[in-house]
Amino acid sequence: MSWTHFREIIYLDDSLQRDFYAEMCRIERWNTRTLKSKIQGMLYERTAISKKPGEETPLGLILCAGKTSEQIELLKLDKGGIRVAEYMTELPKRKLLEQKLHKAVELARKRLEA
Repeated sequence: MSWTHFREIIYLDDSLQRDFYAEMCRIERWNTRTLKSKIQGMLYERTAISKKPGEETPLGLILCAGKTSEQIELLKLDKGGIRVAEYMTELPKRKLLEQKLHKAVELARKRLEA
């Protein structure tokens, strides 16, 4: 990693977040522009709360109180390729967060080896 990489992650408050981005940079060989994009896209936070680590930035987001078949049918989301899922409003406890982030790093390593 170059000095410009470190300059991007040094200002992050959470040490686990800094470690996550540093490791992902190392494994996936991100340039500084990509790193900045991933930080701005909140990859760390999205990876921590997602069921499938390393997902891309969402194209859109629909917030609703619940997901019922009536709502989905009314909005016709099933015809447009849009999926409805539950989401968390808070990050999980630190231990679970660490496990999920380590899993994301492991998947990135496996992709790189393949």
